[in-house]
Amino acid sequence: FSPGDRLTDNDTGAPLSGAVAYFFDAGTSTPKTVYADAELATELGTSVTCDSQGYPTSNGTTRTLVYVGTPDYKIRVEDADENTIFEHDNVKGAV
Repeated sequence: FSPGDRLTDNDTGAPLSGAVAYFFDAGTSTPKTVYADAELATELGTSVTCDSQGYPTSNGTTRTLVYVGTPDYKIRVEDADENTIFEHDNVKGAV
């Protein structure tokens, strides 16, 4: 997520409270660790949960940035009821 990005419903614009973004190595189902800092020193795990406003968090409440590193990756976002909202594969990593 870029700074300030949040997950919202495409139809209504409402925030996706409790949505979870899962990260994987591109082209696989192998979970990918993501980080809270550009140095890739503070691990967030392989998924992040969004707060009530749809912002990614480090613990369900504390907003955070999400860094994936330079390799391409896959992201799947599910709503709070575990319905897949979208999935994108071969997303370009950081430059």
